[in-house]
Amino acid sequence: MPNPATPTSPRITTFDGLRGIAIVIVVLSHGWTLWPTDHLNRIPVLRGVFNSGNTAVTGFFAVGGFLLCSAVLAGGDGPGRIPWRLAARRFIRLSSQVYPLLLVVAVVSLLDPTDPATDQTNRRTFWSVATYTWNWLLQTDSAEARQDLGHLWYVSVDLQVSLLLVVLVWVLRRRLPVLLGVLALGVVVVMVWRAHILDVEGWVSASLRTTTRCDPILGGALAAVATRLHPLGERAARLLATSGAVGLVIVVASAGGAGDLAYLGWAGAAAVVATVALVAGLAAPSRPLSRQLGLRSLRRLGTLSLALYVWHYPVFWAVARHSHGWSWVPRTLVAVALTALVAVVTERLCERPTQGWLRRPRAETATTASVAS
Repeated sequence: MPNPATPTSPRITTFDGLRGIAIVIVVLSHGWTLWPTDHLNRIPVLRGVFNSGNTAVTGFFAVGGFLLCSAVLAGGDGPGRIPWRLAARRFIRLSSQVYPLLLVVAVVSLLDPTDPATDQTNRRTFWSVATYTWNWLLQTDSAEARQDLGHLWYVSVDLQVSLLLVVLVWVLRRRLPVLLGVLALGVVVVMVWRAHILDVEGWVSASLRTTTRCDPILGGALAAVATRLHPLGERAARLLATSGAVGLVIVVASAGGAGDLAYLGWAGAAAVVATVALVAGLAAPSRPLSRQLGLRSLRRLGTLSLALYVWHYPVFWAVARHSHGWSWVPRTLVAVALTALVAVVTERLCERPTQGWLRRPRAETATTASVAS
């Protein structure tokens, strides 16, 4: 998920560009709610692009893991308490978009007769999403879950793993080689575990378990530790960034012919490795790929990516419910326009003020105190 970009931070700028590309792919992957897919499925490359939402989410996870790990390490290696304020800030930031969405969906469910969800479904859904345990409910009782909020499994996994990552990095902050080894082992174990769960429990559990989807977050943290131990020179950074970008293009392009479950096997592992390499390269001071990822349009999409991610899917479902008899072109135009409008409004009215509050020293003190209480 995006962090606010600043003009003085080229690394954040390139990360925002990466997020901008990722959110476009995520939105395209959910377009099946609006447009026919038969014509897309006949062309393997197009099918790959329109079915690579998991690969795009890998990019969000890896960037988030890198930034969170870097923030913990930036606290120094002296004595002190675990920096829970970082996890609390993460919770507040995600909630600045998630909670307004829940409020709007609750109101719509009361006023919209076409909303198919029952009161019981809404209660269980809203509670699980609000407590960031949504992916657990989807695994065990998806029949009692709102379909139009299914994509929010991502924010649940993100926050759950962020809490654990803060503790792990803080405990091992003085022993970076050990931390590097633990993170590398964790990435491999999660990949193997995901393949095992896919084999014995099926794709739902493999897709939604916290323990099967956290390898990109651990990989992003791994990149942060590795580049701290061994800062990259310009040539090495360019090689890593370029190799990672090419690897991701190959994964996305091949997704159409590899099958829908490929990400849960080899494609997911390849996407994580390529993304970690790309993130590590982009973080170097030499700014590789800054021209490509530094485009203003991509950066703007990156800063809006949390809002776009949270709102696009329920908007798509709502438009689809109310556009029976429309052709897919006007349905898509209306859905995309509404998504963009809602994203811009909520980013300005909810997310941006929250970010400003979190940057204030008093907010950090209040956040830390609230977590400690």
